[in-house]
Amino acid sequence: MYIMFWLKHKYKKVDVFSGRPNTIGSLRPLFLGGRQPKDIGGIYTTKAEAQKVTEGIYRKFNIKR
Repeated sequence: MYIMFWLKHKYKKVDVFSGRPNTIGSLRPLFLGGRQPKDIGGIYTTKAEAQKVTEGIYRKFNIKR
């Protein structure tokens, strides 16, 4: 599964979408570090889906990749 997080002013681009699949074990440190369930922008089954949505977020906020 691939998880896309909403962009926050203190996060970097890679914090929106890392390009790597997420597991329950990889999510635990994120939430211990301060992420909240409301920060999740979407959960996708394929990397292509997640990248498409992430590119839209980057365009919306004028972030260059």
